[in-house]
Amino acid sequence: VKLLSDIGVIANAAKTPSEAMSQTLDLVCRYTHFPIGHAFLVDRSAQERMLPTRIWYLEDPEKFMEFQAISENMEFPSGVGVPGRALQVKHAVFIADVTQDPNFPRKTVASKVGLTSAFCFPIFVQERVVAALEFFTPSHSPTPDFFNLMDHIGQLLGQVFERQYA
Repeated sequence: VKLLSDIGVIANAAKTPSEAMSQTLDLVCRYTHFPIGHAFLVDRSAQERMLPTRIWYLEDPEKFMEFQAISENMEFPSGVGVPGRALQVKHAVFIADVTQDPNFPRKTVASKVGLTSAFCFPIFVQERVVAALEFFTPSHSPTPDFFNLMDHIGQLLGQVFERQYA
């Protein structure tokens, strides 16, 4: 409840979606102890691929430098990787072991830096996905309550995008 409340304050005060996503990544990672959080935007011209941003939470920037560099240079078509799956299915996606997932293009570098689990949820404006936040951890098993919490956070962040579009 505290996390949702804090993100509600961020969503109301943020001047840009980038600011809101950055602060949200920081809070979610600190609350959940996820070492990595990263934001993606939907390609507004194609609508069928996720584009990386330079918006990150990195618990250990030096340790995750290679993962960050690779991630920032990859686009994810609908259905590919964690952000592409969230875009395709239009709800949160969890992968228990990305190192064994045939649809995870960054598995080699993830394995190298000890990342196993991935979680990603979309951000909507009306019925359209406009962005997504992904998180990585050595291991995690989200509960249904966690999925619900992230859905609410996505709705709050969607309001920031709506204000920008208006």
